[in-house]
Amino acid sequence: MTKLFLGPALCLALSMATANAHESLSQLPATQMYLRGAMTYRDIADNTSARMIPGALLGGEATAPEKSLQLDDIQLVGHYLADDSYAISAKISGHEHNGDSNLTLENIWLTWGLNKSLIEIGRITTDITPTAYYHASESAFNEASLLSDVFFGRHFNDVGVRVKSSLHSINAGIEGWRGGAWPSANNEGAASAFASWQPVFYNSQLTLKTWAMNATSVDRRDDRYTNAHTHGSTAIVSSAANIGFTGETQLFGTFASIEHNMIQTRVFAEFEWIVSKLNGTLADDNNQSSQIDAEYSGSRALLGVASQHHQWTVQFDNLILKNHFLTAINQQFLQQTGLMNNGTNPQKLMFAWQWDFHRDLSLRAQWQSEKLSENTVEYGSLGIVWSTAIDGARLRHR
Repeated sequence: MTKLFLGPALCLALSMATANAHESLSQLPATQMYLRGAMTYRDIADNTSARMIPGALLGGEATAPEKSLQLDDIQLVGHYLADDSYAISAKISGHEHNGDSNLTLENIWLTWGLNKSLIEIGRITTDITPTAYYHASESAFNEASLLSDVFFGRHFNDVGVRVKSSLHSINAGIEGWRGGAWPSANNEGAASAFASWQPVFYNSQLTLKTWAMNATSVDRRDDRYTNAHTHGSTAIVSSAANIGFTGETQLFGTFASIEHNMIQTRVFAEFEWIVSKLNGTLADDNNQSSQIDAEYSGSRALLGVASQHHQWTVQFDNLILKNHFLTAINQQFLQQTGLMNNGTNPQKLMFAWQWDFHRDLSLRAQWQSEKLSENTVEYGSLGIVWSTAIDGARLRHR
């Protein structure tokens, strides 16, 4: 299915890349380097079990928050504009989990400018929605959205190629992926496409976006706490670690935002809706299996106000999770999958206040309430966020 999706997308890429032959290029990144990071203290009980969202299959980096002080995010990002036609970029990043920390080459890619189009190739993240790649140092919140965890494993990052083009206030692009990042697995391939409209009305910037993704998986597993995806020495095991999913995942989404600027105040709002359809087979290591047809839908609403050096932001997430097993299964296998949710719709409410007390440093306090099953968990957190341009230019962040 992914190959059928990717074929027309590549034809579209070729037409986009050769269009607008007489337009000037202004989209290549400038030569610069940034250092970003976030560290947070959380007033929460110790987590000795795997993070599960009953009713949804999880993977990637969708792990649980931890008690006490934790390095959530550290990034070193560099862009080198080689000439007027291409740039080389790279990102080294790391975070702390279960008392252990890692540092990896997260992204490295080449950007080639062709007329009014950009071609990016390498290890990159997706442009379909910012929800697909949560980083604490780039977000308004200390925690990721439920939509980020369920649909993208919190952070989508894969080897691929992207072609995108713009004409006036309209932007469009297509992406082809190796298939090594959630919701794909084992390099079976994925493809995505997006289009957006970004007009300006008076002092307001409006964004309307729609996108689609198709991902293929063979024996996709929850490897968040396994030796193949280690985050420390604490023995935490997901109940679904030995359950593999083989099949197709189709995602569709819409995103809308508006930002209005006044003299010393900025008001902004976002709304996002994502639906994911899974069709395939769940199987465990004991040769138990079942055909599954699932549909997950999620919505996210955000409202924020920024004035001078302060920003207040509130966000509400809601998930509706439906799983249909097409063949008979026993109760033990069903419990292992983690797909029993007794009709509960997971929800999450976050409120954050951020104070930019220095050009490159911010203090962020947050309260959140999360209901994943019958119980609701509430806690507060306090963190510091930094974002510095190594070349001395001001790097703006939210």
